[in-house]
Amino acid sequence: MATFNRVVRSPLTGKFVFNRIRQQSQIRRTSYQIYRNRAAVTDELVDLLYTPSCDPGAQQVFASILTAPPGPSPAELLPKVERPLLVIWGADDPWTPITGAKIYEAARANGKDIKIIPIPNLMPVIVLIMKFRILSTSK
Repeated sequence: MATFNRVVRSPLTGKFVFNRIRQQSQIRRTSYQIYRNRAAVTDELVDLLYTPSCDPGAQQVFASILTAPPGPSPAELLPKVERPLLVIWGADDPWTPITGAKIYEAARANGKDIKIIPIPNLMPVIVLIMKFRILSTSK
């Protein structure tokens, strides 16, 4: 992992990796892995995912997200939650399967106020967030 972090953080190799990953054809291929319904991978979706990669500093954001330490796990954080918690989970998401939600189900069974909403796929939620970002920043 240390080698990967160095490659991604490097101004030269990091830019190369970022530019390969952010290509619209690559975004489309990756989206096909995530969406069960390939028809959902539209030109609009690809553009929506691609556009932020053109922002100044996008490569640095990409590098910092991929190389940042993971932070506390849900198992560490859940005992500290004192308010109701809404968990929206991509039930069919191949990258983060809903089996990961078991920890939330167990906490709910132990008295935590947790509502779990499985949706077919998490990507539509991400797209909605991105559309909101675009609408809220346009003047």
